[in-house]
Amino acid sequence: EENHVTHQEKKAHLLPLITPLVYNYNMDVIKLEQEQDSYKQKQLQTSLLELEGKIKEIIEEASC
Repeated sequence: EENHVTHQEKKAHLLPLITPLVYNYNMDVIKLEQEQDSYKQKQLQTSLLELEGKIKEIIEEASC
């Protein structure tokens, strides 16, 4: 509802699309918290931004 997706069928369609992305996002957050190498930290931060963008894009497409 935060992103204005309220129709149940849209939500049902949306969930399998974003679930793996949210999982990968969460795994990268955990890796980032544990990573000591600054280069790998930057790679993970970039990955997080890309995943965030993909999730938002899918949600925006579903809310149309």
